[in-house]
Amino acid sequence: MSVEIAAKRYLGDRSVKNKLIGPEVVSIGRWAFMGCTALSEIWIPKGCVVSENVFDGCTSLDRVVIYEAERPDVVLNISPELLACLIKAKPAESGEWIKLARDNERFINEFDERLPFYLSEDDHNGYAPFLAGGEEDYRNEDDARRDYGLSIRQNKLKMIFERFLAEDLGYSLPEEERGILDKYLKEDHICEAFGLLISETSRKTLYRRYFFDNALGEKLTKNEMLAMAGDDVQLKAMVLSDCAKIATGCKKNGFESLTLV
Repeated sequence: MSVEIAAKRYLGDRSVKNKLIGPEVVSIGRWAFMGCTALSEIWIPKGCVVSENVFDGCTSLDRVVIYEAERPDVVLNISPELLACLIKAKPAESGEWIKLARDNERFINEFDERLPFYLSEDDHNGYAPFLAGGEEDYRNEDDARRDYGLSIRQNKLKMIFERFLAEDLGYSLPEEERGILDKYLKEDHICEAFGLLISETSRKTLYRRYFFDNALGEKLTKNEMLAMAGDDVQLKAMVLSDCAKIATGCKKNGFESLTLV
């Protein structure tokens, strides 16, 4: 029997943390999970039609998995993390991105087309001094606006790192786009957002290595890089080795040797 999740079904429900949408569900109505701020992971069957703005305000969303309805153990999308980033960045495009994610080649190609535009958007677009439930945000508005911008930059950084991961999995990154991503990673305001991102994500080791490998050391001192390396002993050793090579003129400023193992 086919099942539909009605519009606004879980609207504002902060008890929803992880959700498996059963294979019998054929559609999810608008705003069904809007404002579910604790929702971190959701599994959606391949054939399910998702309306726009379903996940608007799901600030903790970290993974959106598309699975084969006949075989729930088969994950179809290459990067559930990247799909979650896109849904948070563009909630009105949720249904479109979820549909694209069923075909990894199309998904990556479309992402490559749109990413430069996403990165160029002002980090404060969409900011409003009100919470999803309509309660006024009584914090200092300057602080609230700053925090909003930081959260947007964290999401943009995560998109970039997930794209690098897709490249490692065989989806080549066009050189023009690589240049855009490298330029973004070297902007002055990125380090603070990066530090916050790696304090929250379970993929911190991957993200650190992508950051050091692509954001050249000209923006960071050796001590700052060692601090960002955290408890990753191998990464710290690589930082020290590369800094020594740079100091002796044996290596240009950069971290090409920081590769995944």
